Amino acid sequence: MTAVCGAARSGGITFMKYDPNASASEPALQRHSCVEEFPHLSSLSANCTDDFLLVSGITPDVAVYDVRTGTVLQRAFGVHEHLINISRFCNTSPHVFATASFDHTCRIWDLRQPLTPSRAVRTLATGGQNVMCCFSPDDTRLLCSGVDTRIMQVEVPSWRQTPTRFPLRDPIHQDRYRRSIYMSSGQHIVTAATEEAHMQLLSVDGGNLGTVDFRDLGQHWGDQWPATGEAVDLDGGNDAQDNYTLFVQSVRAHPTVPNRIGVLLCPDRGHKSCVTLVEIGRASCRE
Repeated sequence: MTAVCGAARSGGITFMKYDPNASASEPALQRHSCVEEFPHLSSLSANCTDDFLLVSGITPDVAVYDVRTGTVLQRAFGVHEHLINISRFCNTSPHVFATASFDHTCRIWDLRQPLTPSRAVRTLATGGQNVMCCFSPDDTRLLCSGVDTRIMQVEVPSWRQTPTRFPLRDPIHQDRYRRSIYMSSGQHIVTAATEEAHMQLLSVDGGNLGTVDFRDLGQHWGDQWPATGEAVDLDGGNDAQDNYTLFVQSVRAHPTVPNRIGVLLCPDRGHKSCVTLVEIGRASCRE
């Protein structure tokens, strides 16, 4: 019944209460309280028991807020050597979280230990700048994705990389930022990069299960759609034309509905974005 929202430019963080009895003419979310701002805010994550709110931004710092009181419990400075793109609690332990940074590492932390640069539970070298990280629903795996085709998965708690390589081409572009998430089953991964018009479905053991191409959705936007009619290389290689007619900005898995993915699409720069729901066929998700 509680939501939290943040604004990147101001760093403002607001807790909101949901009113299920609100009339159609009233907002269902009402502002409840505001807490101390976090400069250059980019990421919010609540833990599994709704006690703590993890906050990070375009800085190497993190902060942890008490959800009940709104006070800052811990503020840690310089826990990475470069900016942190995202921070995420795991799904089953209220104290463990991960941070993904442009310093070529993803780090795991435990709130029961001091949050200092030298006290990370684990520092994973990913071989490139990191855009996103997330735990599998059962916390047995951690997924990190970065620029272009960089994606890495490790087992928890052995931290062994598996598979050693996903079936993607070598990274060649510096302006494509990859989002990768687990589906609710925990056995499949959806991954997509900006400046591309498709997403790919992978198995956690490294199998390539198929591609969803969004280019044909342009006909549903009518006059808003920029009709360039250009060909697009689904591999996103250097032989492709980079002026796509559609961009995948972000992907999110439904937390309970199997095989359902929400995709944020941008028809073109300067045009309105939209969210589309994709239902992955069961046949596509077989191992």
